[in-house]
Amino acid sequence: PPSEWRIAASSDDAEENVLDRGMEALDSSDLELGYEDDRTLQTIGCRWAGVPIPRGATITEAWVQFSADSVGNVRHNSDVSVIIAGELSGNPATFSLPAGDISNRPATTASVVWDIPVWPTVHAQGPEERTPDISSVIQELVNQNSWAGTIVLTFRDNPAKPSEGTREAESFDGGASEAPLLHISYQ
Repeated sequence: PPSEWRIAASSDDAEENVLDRGMEALDSSDLELGYEDDRTLQTIGCRWAGVPIPRGATITEAWVQFSADSVGNVRHNSDVSVIIAGELSGNPATFSLPAGDISNRPATTASVVWDIPVWPTVHAQGPEERTPDISSVIQELVNQNSWAGTIVLTFRDNPAKPSEGTREAESFDGGASEAPLLHISYQ
């Protein structure tokens, strides 16, 4: 059956500055995939707790649905490419302010590249704002012996195709009803 969960707490989505690994914000009203501004490349972390998928279930489909927060800046038309991976931990903690809290977490072997299309409409939650299938990442997480129902995904810049712009998504603090949504189908 398909199941869906939204980010449910302010500290469950966060931004980290790539250059100094400093935490940008735990309570930002948006999440910038790619650049925060013309100078600050970011890594984004999203956490969903209480995901009741049985350990070892077969994941048949998985994706994250974002909602476009802002689209009117010239930076929104430039390329953005990220690598999506999971935190390889049975019960990952929520995000906190120490430097490197997102980037220092152990990553899954599985990862997925997302070349993010231009988001044309504010508050849109359509195919442009949805990740490609991340079943391989989720499968690696639920296969862990220590799986306890919490998923952390990271969105890092793709070094093979460095981002030049940004995509601004709603965060929990920007609008809980439009916070990142995790969709998983499994058997």
